[in-house]
Amino acid sequence: MTTYGPWGNMCEPHFDTYGVGLGTGKGQRLVEEGEDVVMSWGELADLNHGKQVELFGFCSCEDLEPHEYPYEDCGRA
Repeated sequence: MTTYGPWGNMCEPHFDTYGVGLGTGKGQRLVEEGEDVVMSWGELADLNHGKQVELFGFCSCEDLEPHEYPYEDCGRA
């Protein structure tokens, strides 16, 4: 999603300027076939709220009900 409302495919510099972030209802990152994955399964399992926000610009807790907190460091807790 863009800051203007419509969705679009964007390069990284334009996403930084016009994108609204990554996550449900925001946007997703295209990973091309053969592109190296930056995060291992172990690193994925060790994610916390702060690390998700740092890496992806959002946390999965944003999609949960107000009483659900998947991470101890979640600001909603």
